Amino acid sequence: MTDLAHDAEQLSDPWEAFETILRTYLEAADGDAGFQLALMGSKEPEGDGLEEQKAKFAEIIHRIIERAVAAGAVRSDLTVADFPLLTVGIMATMYFKPAGNPDWRRHLQLVLDGVRPTESGSGTVGR
Repeated sequence: MTDLAHDAEQLSDPWEAFETILRTYLEAADGDAGFQLALMGSKEPEGDGLEEQKAKFAEIIHRIIERAVAAGAVRSDLTVADFPLLTVGIMATMYFKPAGNPDWRRHLQLVLDGVRPTESGSGTVGR
């Protein structure tokens, strides 16, 4: 995952970098129910070297989001803490496949549309 984040960070367009890491992160989880459950679970996954990898991944995600915020490509209140909210929500759709529209990609598109800044400014909702 850190390699995916690093590759996305190299993209020159801030929106493209954000969209790419979100999409590739989720695509990597597609079809891997064990990985999905581990990320959706209440306990943090553990393992040798995992803490270091998670910290490195979070640093890159932070830079990607900060760059996108600074460029006005995403809502001004989007933070690195929102990344797990976005991904776990979409993974829940991926894992549970709700009736009517089981395609997690539709959920992803709705999320991507929701993190774009609004025409009125910051894009903040209820904060």
